[in-house]
Formats: sequence, C-alpha cells, structure tokens
Amino acid sequence: MKLPTANPSGMSLVELLTTMAVIGIVVTVALPNITNISSSATRVKNQQNAQYIVSVAAAVRAAGYTNAWADEDALLDDLSVGITQRNMSFSISPLGPDEITGAKQYFYLVNNTAYYNSDGTPSP
Repeated sequence: MKLPTANPSGMSLVELLTTMAVIGIVVTVALPNITNISSSATRVKNQQNAQYIVSVAAAVRAAGYTNAWADEDALLDDLSVGITQRNMSFSISPLGPDEITGAKQYFYLVNNTAYYNSDGTPSP
C-alpha cells in the first residue's frame, strides 16, 4: 500500500518566514530613501517657483514698471493679479499657500529688485 505524498507546490513555513524577512529588510532599507526623494522634490519645486517669480519680476522691471513693492507679499500679490506694462502682461500662475510659503524661502527683495537665493538662507 502506498501512502499519499504531500503536494510539493506550496511553500513551507521556513520559506514563508524567510520571504517575509527579506521583504522586511528591503522595506527598511528603501523607506528612508523614499522619504529623502520626497523632501528633495519639494525643495526643488520651491526653488523653481522662486526662480520663476524672480524671473517675472525682472521682466516687469525691464519693461519699465516702477511701482514699489513693500515686501515679498506685495510682489506676489501684484504678480498674481497681473501687471500690464507697455502693452505686455506679466503674471505668475496661481500658487497654493504651501507653494508660496516654500518659494518665499528662496527669494528676497532689496530696493524693489527681487533676488533668487538657492540655499534658502535668510536675505541679507
């Protein structure tokens, strides 16, 4: 009489535990890298928004706009609404509150001229 044999198509408990341990190690190694990628992407987005704002502000000044901006918020307000100078319109695309706060870390005003600051340190 022949005894029935086990079906070899399934995984043993040891194989299952080993697979779970390997997956756990991979997640442990990958998770900090994913977090760093996300924070780097946010930083770069904020820098690009600041560069865009400074570029539009420079174009407005080059076109002859002479009104004074009291601070960065006044500049952002003017550019959000749009400025028309010499039959040209200058504006920035709408930015959310978080995007504005992030971009303001990377630009500043001195004598009504906007400057980009790539490292995000406070303005001089």
